Amino acid sequence: SGSSGKSTLFRQIECIHGEDNYGTGNMNDERDVARYFATMPSMKRTIRYNCAGALVKLLQKSDLLSKEPYNLQECMIDFNNEEIENAIKLVVIFSKNANHESKCDDPEELAQLADAMNLLWKLDGVRATFKHRQYFSLMENIDYFLNK
Repeated sequence: SGSSGKSTLFRQIECIHGEDNYGTGNMNDERDVARYFATMPSMKRTIRYNCAGALVKLLQKSDLLSKEPYNLQECMIDFNNEEIENAIKLVVIFSKNANHESKCDDPEELAQLADAMNLLWKLDGVRATFKHRQYFSLMENIDYFLNK
């Protein structure tokens, strides 16, 4: 049950419905529409943070699976490639420094992060490692968000 998203689910329910649970649950009610749009930045930050964390884990597992005793060569990543190395640094720094309350909303920084995440997700070694995800814990459906 670890990393199954229980805390995220309840956090989002609280953000959407609030403690006083006012509103009708109907998107025709202006209070519900306002609450929905007010939670969007928080949801985006959470998804961004989860995607970065998943990529870091995939990179770690790629390294592990490409070596003894597994020798899954399809999982190998060229960590000496400067472009890949810079993308990894950016994603790792973001995943270590980010929390759900931090606001990294600078469009230029977000564009760089998106480019780095996109580059890493498209690596053959990362995709091959993702296919072996049954051997380690990874958030369900993270590929949906990484494909966006």
